[in-house]
Formats: sequence, C-alpha cells, structure tokens
Amino acid sequence: MKLVALVVGVVVPVALAAQGKVLETNPRGSNPSPSTEGPQIVVSFAVASSNGSVYPSIPDWTANWIRKNAKKYPSILFHKGDLVQGAKNYLVVFSTSERDLTGFDAVVKTNTVSSATPVSGSGTITSNYGYTWNYTFQGIAETTTTTTTRENVPYTIRSKTLYATTYDEHGATVSQRNHSYATKQGGDPWNSAGYNLGNAIRSINARGRLIDAVLMDITRR
Repeated sequence: MKLVALVVGVVVPVALAAQGKVLETNPRGSNPSPSTEGPQIVVSFAVASSNGSVYPSIPDWTANWIRKNAKKYPSILFHKGDLVQGAKNYLVVFSTSERDLTGFDAVVKTNTVSSATPVSGSGTITSNYGYTWNYTFQGIAETTTTTTTRENVPYTIRSKTLYATTYDEHGATVSQRNHSYATKQGGDPWNSAGYNLGNAIRSINARGRLIDAVLMDITRR
C-alpha cells in the first residue's frame, strides 16, 4: 500500500526518505507497526515548493512544535518514513503564496509658515489735561500662516499565506487550513502602524494553531 498526495498535479510517494532534520518520534524503528495500545493515526509532513514540486520534510518550526506538543496527542504518531501498516496514515503538505495589494490613503497634511517683519514709527499722545508726550517705537512683527491639505498617499499591503493541506493514504484531501500574515507600507503612518500591530498580535503562535486545527480535522474523521 502506497500513500500518495496529489498537489498541483504532482504525485508524491510518502514512503520516500524525508529530507532535512530527522525527528526522533518513532521509538520502534523505521518501519513500525502499531500495537493495540500504540498510536492508531500516523502523520507525516511535506513541503511544496514554488514550482509545484513536493518534498517530504519536517520544517524546523514544525519539529519544535512536535517536541513541545506531541504529548497532547497520544493517539498520533508523528512519523518520517514508510507507511505504518494497520494505522490510518496522513500526509500534511505545507505551501505558501504571496501577493501585493496597492491603494491610496487620504492623508491630511498641515503646513505652517512663519515670517518676521521689522516695524518702527513715532507718534504723539495728549492727555485730557493737555499734557503731550512724544514717542517712538521699533520691533518685529511676526505672522504665522497655517494651511491644511488632503493628499492621496500610496500604500502597499503585502500578504503571505501558509497553507496546510492534509491527504489520506488514498490521496484524498481531508483538510485544508491556512493562515495569512500581512504588512502595510506607506499610506497614513498611524493607520499603517495600527494595521501592522494588529496583524502581529494575531500571528502570535499562528503556525502552532494551524497544526492544532489540522490534527483536530484528522482526529474527527
């Protein structure tokens, strides 16, 4: 029995030796068989490249997640190697896509111009009692002019989406999850700062939550 995954028209034999870092999650060797008390679900991983090729592999961030969270899934064996006979075998394929969105923000800009002009003069003041004073003056007259304009400032939103597509041992899709992370450059600086902060907060441990969602889909079958 062979496990295959159909991704962008490419047939991927899961039994191929995975490239990259080996994760020691299989204490029974490279060709395990589940016991009545052992894991009944086997999950392997692969990565799809931009040209459509798929390579059996465990990304470093996935390996770290497994080390920290595998104990939460006692019925699942995170495996790298041949199919496990008698178990339900699944392949999770990671892929990414990027796109740019451009537009304009209406930004209010304020411009202030100050000027200073020398002034001088003289005059006479007469009181109600007939007294007269002569005076002279000199100084600087300051003028401030403020203008407000609205400008359309261009911005670019760059988004990157991570997909996790799961296949069973017959090549059928059983789950597809994704997470998108976006950053905004240009435009209204306050709006862009808030946009980027919100995306950064939502992306905390997003890849870990993505794997949790995939495993939830698998265990519900």
